[in-house]
Amino acid sequence: MKKQKRKKKGCLIGLSVIAIMLVAVIIAASVLLPGIDTGGYRYIAINAGTSFLKKQSSSEVDALLQKTGGFIKGVCHPNENYEQIKDANIEWVRFDLTSLPYDENGNLTQGYKDFKERAKGYADNGMKVMCVTQYPEVYIEAGLDPREAASKTKIQEYARFIAEDLQGIVHAFQITNEMGIEHFTLPLTLDEAAEYIGIQLEAMYDVRGDIIIGFNCAGGAIYTLVEKMQPYLEYCDYVALDLYLGCFENMFKDIWVYNGILRYLWSYTGKPIILNEFGYMGYGDVKSDEQKQEILRTYGVESEEEARKDIFAFIDNLPKDFKEHMLSLEYSDEKELADKLFDTELANHLYREIQGGYQLTDYRHTPEDQARFFTDTIAGIRELDFLCGAIVYCYSDSDACYICGQEDCPIETGWGLVDLHGEPKPAYYAVQKAFEN
Repeated sequence: MKKQKRKKKGCLIGLSVIAIMLVAVIIAASVLLPGIDTGGYRYIAINAGTSFLKKQSSSEVDALLQKTGGFIKGVCHPNENYEQIKDANIEWVRFDLTSLPYDENGNLTQGYKDFKERAKGYADNGMKVMCVTQYPEVYIEAGLDPREAASKTKIQEYARFIAEDLQGIVHAFQITNEMGIEHFTLPLTLDEAAEYIGIQLEAMYDVRGDIIIGFNCAGGAIYTLVEKMQPYLEYCDYVALDLYLGCFENMFKDIWVYNGILRYLWSYTGKPIILNEFGYMGYGDVKSDEQKQEILRTYGVESEEEARKDIFAFIDNLPKDFKEHMLSLEYSDEKELADKLFDTELANHLYREIQGGYQLTDYRHTPEDQARFFTDTIAGIRELDFLCGAIVYCYSDSDACYICGQEDCPIETGWGLVDLHGEPKPAYYAVQKAFEN
């Protein structure tokens, strides 16, 4: 018995020494490299490291779990096959409210009534609903600019209304989605987007009842959005992360990075954390140089260099949805627009592939490895006491990519737990078992 106690004590001391050394290295790096613009990533590393020295839970975590009935086991963009969803041990569904709740005459809009009826269908079948509230563009199209004082008041009025009207039907609100990701945020700046989120959280806070409210961050804004949201954290029941390692970036190769960034959010915000979107593409072989050149030829050029010389003419030949997406992006000149197409993950849409390097170590973009990804990732994140939920992206494969509109683009079509016919993929059974445990 004494030997076991000494061994346990030795392990704890060893882990503490490793954590302290890690923090020392991170802090030293931040002191030695103060002039380098890291986009906040060194602060992410510092907070992730110091999280090992902090408590791993809080009274807020306990309160949220009591409201939610335990760890949130969810899925994004579900279909209406209620029993199949529940058979996968999924208890929560997450989808968008894309309409204003009522018009200038106070009449409920059809879009809102449809959302409410759909949400009630899940609630009546024993599932809980997380509602993603409207993007800024929904208000702008309705003549309400979130940057104007009168519009802000109206936006808060709408937020209070849905928090009260959807009691017992919706169980969580995520205020808009992924501010900081360009095509979701524009035309707002990140400062304006943070205020857009914050004023709605503030409006909902006192009337939210048993509903939990918060926001999510993703991409390069993981640090900057959370920084700008500091004045509004008091109104948050949770802070959420959307993360797709090995899919939209080719820097991080290991699934333990999920734990690291989740630790950063916990350490920096002190709020209960939910992984609101995570997943792994189930398809997408790398194209050969010859296959890529053939694709370029269908758009009238022989090479990327030729396309760059007249990027607007090249973009004009792209499929309609892809063309519109490219021209909606912010860019200062033709070179920057060309760089966005050929030097970022948008090139994956152009060539309808997952480029070489855009995958996790030992996890290919196949149905089988998609399943292994969920098995291993869920097992790892469940060790984090402050993590209050994980919501898989997504339930079903899609028939076309919502960015470029192409049916054979794997970037936004192969994420599902079930295929286009509703048949379970290996990932369905992996999630089923992982959530059961």
